[in-house]
Amino acid sequence: MKKTVMILLLIFILFPNSILANEDSSIVSEALLTSLAPVLTEEIYQFYGYEKQYNLYDTEIKKLKRNRKGYHIIVKLEITTYEKEYLPPYGQDTLVLDLTPLGAEVITYKHKGDAEEKKVNHFYRKAAKDIEHSFKKRWRSYRQTRFNQFQFLASNNGWHDRLGPVTQLIS
Repeated sequence: MKKTVMILLLIFILFPNSILANEDSSIVSEALLTSLAPVLTEEIYQFYGYEKQYNLYDTEIKKLKRNRKGYHIIVKLEITTYEKEYLPPYGQDTLVLDLTPLGAEVITYKHKGDAEEKKVNHFYRKAAKDIEHSFKKRWRSYRQTRFNQFQFLASNNGWHDRLGPVTQLIS
């Protein structure tokens, strides 16, 4: 992974104009996105807390520039995220990465949800408020975790053996 990123950085630094003007620039863009895929996947999982899906074909390189002298390249990407089989809610996630020979570091991560996501979040807030009111209990000190986030945590932490009966009841 580090070697691939380093080779791509070297190509962009040595031949920036000829690559971008060339018809084969889409190949270089695809190679860059392919090499960044593990970083993007991890960042998306960290942001959402579960395995939100995206497609490299729907990912756009918005900006590519040299940050400083040497091997520091800033890449701005726009990624469309979705639920299973391209189902809503959709998200427009904008990531800015600093690429160095040591790897990629995320500088910023911005998320903009669609109308469906806003409806879902409104429903969750309303339901939580209703539960608080019904049981006269304040839940503010607890962290909200949705079922798919819970499943993701369980699979990453090896909790499936202990949570098997619970997930069968809920599913």
